[in-house]
Amino acid sequence: DNNTTGINEVQTAKGQFSVAPYVATNDITISTAESGTVSLFSVSGKLVNKTNVKAGDNVLNVANLAPGVYLVNMGNKTQKFVKK
Repeated sequence: DNNTTGINEVQTAKGQFSVAPYVATNDITISTAESGTVSLFSVSGKLVNKTNVKAGDNVLNVANLAPGVYLVNMGNKTQKFVKK
């Protein structure tokens, strides 16, 4: 008697998001399947912005940031962009 129980892994959209453009001057667009909190960090780890986003496209003004690489965190996912 072989009683094997299978477990199907289901990938969800939770925490999935994208940031465009990769090189930004004034604004970035954060596209996500669900609402949540987005944290923006400098590469040195300093929190520079924290904002709530809704499902869909969210425009975030980054014109006041110093040029450099930034990390955008939502849930357990991280994306990066370059501020020109």
